[in-house]
Amino acid sequence: EGEGGGGGGAAGGAMSQWVRRAGARRRPAGLEAVEPTLQALDEELRRVVADPPHGVSHAEALWPVHQINWQKSRYVYDLYWRYGRISEEVYQYCIDQKLVDGKLMAKWRRPGYEKLCSTYVINPKNYNFGTVSVCRVPRSSLKAGTEFRDQTTGCRGCASGVEGYDNIFGNKYGQRLAKLQMMRESKQSEQSDRAGSSSNVAQPPVGWTDSAEADQSEDDDDNDEDGPAPADAVAASERHAASPPLQKGDGEVGARVAENQPRAAQGTDRAALADPAPAAGKGQEEAGGDGRLSDKKGPQTAKRARPEDTRLNDEETSKKQHVECSSKQDASADGA
Repeated sequence: EGEGGGGGGAAGGAMSQWVRRAGARRRPAGLEAVEPTLQALDEELRRVVADPPHGVSHAEALWPVHQINWQKSRYVYDLYWRYGRISEEVYQYCIDQKLVDGKLMAKWRRPGYEKLCSTYVINPKNYNFGTVSVCRVPRSSLKAGTEFRDQTTGCRGCASGVEGYDNIFGNKYGQRLAKLQMMRESKQSEQSDRAGSSSNVAQPPVGWTDSAEADQSEDDDDNDEDGPAPADAVAASERHAASPPLQKGDGEVGARVAENQPRAAQGTDRAALADPAPAAGKGQEEAGGDGRLSDKKGPQTAKRARPEDTRLNDEETSKKQHVECSSKQDASADGA
C-alpha cells in the first residue's frame, strides 16, 4: 500500500503544501505560469473532500481525489516535456514542494505507462492474485464493446496504444489542461499580432489623394499635353465656320485672323491687291450714287476679284491700247 497510497496522499498533501510551504523556498521565475491553475485545482480538491458526492459507494466517492491528482501532475508534466512552456527549475520546484505527484510523473517517462492513471493500479499488493488493475489491459485485448471502470480511480483504460482513450476518466478531470492553455495563449498571441499590425499600417499624410484620384489626375494631365478632347475640337471648328470672315483692314485682329486663313484665300487677296482697279470699279457699279451698297445684293461686303476676271480686263485694255496706237499711225500717215 506504500505506492498505492501515494496517489491520494500526494493529492491531499499538495492541497496543504501549496498554502503552508510553497512560499518557504525561493520561488523560481516562471512559477506564475502554473500557479493559477494549480491553485484552482487545489480549491476543487478541497471542495470535493469537504462535500463528497451522495448516493455512491465509498470507493467511488474517492474517484475525484485520484483524478484531480492526475490532472495536476499531467498539467505540469505536459508544460515541461511536451510544450517547453516552463523551465526545469519550475518543474523540479513543483515536485520538491509536493505540489504534484512526482512518482506518477516518473512512471510516465517509461514506455507503456504514458497514460497511467495512478501508481495505485500497478501495485500488485493492492489486488488479488498479485495482478494489476483491469484498466492496464490494452483495449485491443478485450472483447468488443467491453466497458468497465477501475474500482479505485474510475479509470476507463490507461494502457498505451492507439485504441486507448485520450480522456481516460471521461469527465472534466481527464482533460489535458496544458493543451488548452497553449491553445488559448496561441490565440491571444495571434490576436495581439493582428491588432499590432493593423495599428502599424502607415496612414497617408494630409493632402494626399487615394489611388483612384491620382489616376484621374494623371489622365487629366495627359489630356492637357495632347491637346483638347475631340469633342472640344469639333465644337471649336463649328464656331469658327459660323463666324463671318474678317478682312485685312479690321485692325490687328483682322491681321492675325488673315494670317491663320488658308493659303488659297491669302493668294486671292494678294491678286486682288495687285490690281485693285477692276475690283473697285465693280464695287462702284454695285454701289449706289452715295457710295452705299444696294439692298438687292446679299451680304454688305465687297466681292473679291477672281483671278480670271483680272486676266480678262488686262486683255481688253491691251487690245484697246493697240487699236488706239494703230489709229494714231494711220492719221499721221494721211497728214504727211
